[in-house]
Amino acid sequence: MQKDKDSNLEQFRGALQREFIERAQKNPAYSLRAFAKNLGIDQSFLSKVLKGQRPITANLVATIGPKLGLKPQQVKKLFTAGTAAMPNFLSLTDDEFDHLSEWHHFAILELSKTESFDPSPKKIAQRLGLHIEEVRAALSRLERLGFVRIVDGKFQVLAPNTTWTNTSTSSEARRQFQKKLLTKGLEAIEDTPFDLRENGSLTVAINKKRLPEFKEKLRLMRKELADFFQEDNEPGLDEVYQLTVALFPLTKIKNEKHGVEQ
Repeated sequence: MQKDKDSNLEQFRGALQREFIERAQKNPAYSLRAFAKNLGIDQSFLSKVLKGQRPITANLVATIGPKLGLKPQQVKKLFTAGTAAMPNFLSLTDDEFDHLSEWHHFAILELSKTESFDPSPKKIAQRLGLHIEEVRAALSRLERLGFVRIVDGKFQVLAPNTTWTNTSTSSEARRQFQKKLLTKGLEAIEDTPFDLRENGSLTVAINKKRLPEFKEKLRLMRKELADFFQEDNEPGLDEVYQLTVALFPLTKIKNEKHGVEQ
């Protein structure tokens, strides 16, 4: 079906965006010009492809696919109606996984609430310390997933960024998301003055049968703090902060059934 083919090609565009972002993260000096040169295509044309202003064509995929590690049979599948998207191409994951495992999607939603918010990718990138292509990809994803609407440069949040969290289960996406937030916290300890952050800890012996109660109290605390900081459309919002809570055992948990430690 044509719809399946179009979906495959859009996934290819997303994979291309992620490939550039990954290279730029590894080498801050890596530019779009260098990426275009590596792929053997014009920089201006590549920029329009990444922005969704130019379609993904058979010739384009045939040209750059091999340079991205794409096999001939995978290229053929992209243009075969009714064929599912390629598995594991460039570590390709579904949109939801990318959405949940990258902290900056939610940061962009919160940034939009600040008084001086400028929805241009360049300004968002500057405020969050991101590469501009990371921002463009994130905005596109947020719009496709129904979180925002962007019309004529105007940015409208359609869904609050606090509704996605499911504290009753875990997943690879959620684990990756939390790991990245912890990494941001470590960076803040080194880079952010103490008067602009708060770090604290509590070491305490507990009865693990009451763990569900503790977790519920932490959930309520997060909700209360969110309401406290943004009550009644509070004016003057000017920065985006991250509160990350980690409750975990320091002791090796015993398997009561077998009497062994895990």
